[in-house]
Amino acid sequence: MCNQIQLTSSNPELTRIFEWARDTAMSCVRDSTHAVGPWYEASLPNRNAFCMRDTAHQCIGAALLGLHEQNENMLGRFLTAIDTTRDYCSYWEIENSGNPAPVDYCNDFDFWYNLPANFDLIDACWRLYELTGSEALIGTEAFLRFVSQTLSEYTHTWQLEPDQVMHRSAFPTKGDQSGRFGNARGIPSYDEAHAEITVGADLLAAHYCALNNTAVHLAKTGSPLTEVYQKRAYELQELIETRWWDADRRRYFDFLYSDGSMGGASSAGNLFLLWFGALNNPERVRAALDTLETDQIEPLSYFPQILYRCGYAEEARSKLQSVYKNTRREYPEASFAVIEAMISGLMGIVPSMTDVRVQTVSGLWEHEEATVTDMPALGGTITVKHMGQAYTRFLNNTGCEITWRAAFAGNYNEIEVNGVQYGSENTQTSAGMPFCFVDNMVRPGESSVARIVM
Repeated sequence: MCNQIQLTSSNPELTRIFEWARDTAMSCVRDSTHAVGPWYEASLPNRNAFCMRDTAHQCIGAALLGLHEQNENMLGRFLTAIDTTRDYCSYWEIENSGNPAPVDYCNDFDFWYNLPANFDLIDACWRLYELTGSEALIGTEAFLRFVSQTLSEYTHTWQLEPDQVMHRSAFPTKGDQSGRFGNARGIPSYDEAHAEITVGADLLAAHYCALNNTAVHLAKTGSPLTEVYQKRAYELQELIETRWWDADRRRYFDFLYSDGSMGGASSAGNLFLLWFGALNNPERVRAALDTLETDQIEPLSYFPQILYRCGYAEEARSKLQSVYKNTRREYPEASFAVIEAMISGLMGIVPSMTDVRVQTVSGLWEHEEATVTDMPALGGTITVKHMGQAYTRFLNNTGCEITWRAAFAGNYNEIEVNGVQYGSENTQTSAGMPFCFVDNMVRPGESSVARIVM
């Protein structure tokens, strides 16, 4: 049974956008009696299939709507499909029959595949764990094998190591280049319009994110691979900052071309560098944000969440409205992305199972109010109410004691929690936008109130 998460606001537009996104996303849920099992549309409309990139992007919105069974089945099928014959690729797209979609697949030597997908899937599984607290994906042998093979054999086979990737061959494997899909068996980017590229910035970003997130979670186990993955993640980030920054145009390059030159005017490179959190220079993060301009629904649907995460609530609201008004808004990715952006971005609710913590930070306007009720998180539900950007109420219905990180945009010395004033910690987003917070424990069934002390 799907969760009945609700978002209501004193601003009827916000309520209307959320209800549209929820209803549209739920209309994409398909009959679980299909051979593939429980699933939802995550591809081009009416294709009766789910694609790796779309699923990785839509899964958080799906989880917020209570589609846990669908997520576990869909992501699980991609995890189990990794295969040595396909050079450690999975299937790019799976039909409701449970088979790879013929529109993207002829055989194991002739098929369509975008190389960021393996890394994106790893990140999606970790993000689902942090939100839900469920180990239904990350606790499986299929996930452990997928991570191990992706971060070793897949990386080596496709020449993606930090010291190799800038010199890689455009076609390092023995796919059927004379077949139906030609050189699309291993596209080194999510951008599919540039056949002459050997590396996309989005590929580096996705690889970095998978390494970094896996290292963070392995650190709890004492695994010797923690240092290995941390080192590679650091090397990729250094590569991005030293080789991929275009000082003349004040943006990151999108592509490395087969002739050794770098360039591109796509939104994909800078978009995914931001999405995957691969940048560490606030000034350059702000410059990358300036490149987020397109009406194409697929990249546009990422923009609101990125901008909210970076602390640009006004710009994020504008992009949220752009998705809602877009003529292609029925594309499944749009509604699921709006759900994530409104809950994790506008309401700023970010659970972390690793820390048994929930952070909240309002992205509302000064005189707006909004409440999210029955949001699934950490094995239960939570309810959060914001009044403007200066007041938040948090209710814990998870069944476990939670650290509530009550955060507010701006720098303030004190935050009042349940009538007691506490010194706040001041920090900033990746784009350098200031915010402050205090941590306090909230027991199951109890609520807390925090407000800024002016």
